[in-house]
Amino acid sequence: MNTAYSDGIYFVGLDNHVGYVLIKDKELYFLHSSYCDDKVVFELAEKAPCFGSNFYVFAEITTNRKLVKSWIFGERLSIPIN
Repeated sequence: MNTAYSDGIYFVGLDNHVGYVLIKDKELYFLHSSYCDDKVVFELAEKAPCFGSNFYVFAEITTNRKLVKSWIFGERLSIPIN
């Protein structure tokens, strides 16, 4: 993952949970509302019990310049539908 994604914040969908991933200096951190601990936690992804999944779907947030620009300027976002 560290070679495929650069430092930044990503939304992540798991097979049974969602949250945010921060990648910083090749470390992955998982920020989520933990169903394991019943609180919001920020922890190393490799040690996070709730980060286990059969698949991971990442969506760029801070690494998507167009998205960040639209957010800053309060522009409406279009979601393409196939």
